[in-house]
Amino acid sequence: ELWRLALPDVAGILGSGGALSGGVVAGEYLYVVSVPGDLYKINAATGDVIWKADNEYGPAGSLGHLPPAAVGDVVIVPRKSVGSASAFTQADGQLVWSESVEFAVDPFLVMDDAVFMAAGKIVAIDATGNTFWSIGGFRDGGFAYGSFNGKDGVIYVEGVGGRSNPGSWVFAFRVPGS
Repeated sequence: ELWRLALPDVAGILGSGGALSGGVVAGEYLYVVSVPGDLYKINAATGDVIWKADNEYGPAGSLGHLPPAAVGDVVIVPRKSVGSASAFTQADGQLVWSESVEFAVDPFLVMDDAVFMAAGKIVAIDATGNTFWSIGGFRDGGFAYGSFNGKDGVIYVEGVGGRSNPGSWVFAFRVPGS
């Protein structure tokens, strides 16, 4: 064991503390979201807390297990309200934006300075919170779900086909401009 860091409990609920996921590593730092929903920047080598950002929106409820995503100079965190995220600066944890970004249950994919999210529709946002690409309407009512992967401007996602193409599928999409 290199280090251990205790994160706070939810007020009044003993043993409810900890992190909601393994977090995300960016450079020399680990960013994790605590059970109460706060974002922590931790020195990955020492376990020292650099800063804590109060996330007034709290963890993303049943989505709270999603790790944050580091893109550009921000860390993007899912919020309680489905389809919403907040971005905090990596330098000092200041809130940069909170937006509805039309995602729900799937892990983020970070590729080419963008964050991709899905729940029926795939959405790509940049560090400023701008949705610059989305695609939906999979195969007559099908939808995207599950994990993402991507490389060289192509994203791959699991999905369910629609009425004319029932069953599970893997979809590949080229992101415009890549």
